[in-house]
Amino acid sequence: MQRDGKNSSIVSSVGTSKVRKSLQRVFDELNAPEFIFIDRGYIVNIVQIMKVSDSIAILKNGDQLPISRSHLQEVKRQINQFWGAHI
Repeated sequence: MQRDGKNSSIVSSVGTSKVRKSLQRVFDELNAPEFIFIDRGYIVNIVQIMKVSDSIAILKNGDQLPISRSHLQEVKRQINQFWGAHI
C-alpha cells in the first residue's frame, strides 16, 4: 500500500485499487500484525518481503521499496519477530 496524495493505493496480485482514506487510517483498519510501515508512504505485508538490503525492501514480485532510516531498525525487529512466531 502506498500513499497517493490524500488517498491510498492498494497493490495486490490482482491489481491496484484506490481508496479515499489516509494510509494511517487504512493501517488502523487492517489491524493485522503482518502489515508494517516501512516508510511514512508505504505499508507492506511482511510475507512479501524477501530481503532487506541497504534500506531497501525487496519484495517477492521484484519491487524494491525504500525503508526510511527512522523505520529501519523497527522493520528488521518486526520481521524477525513475525517469522520467529510463524516458523
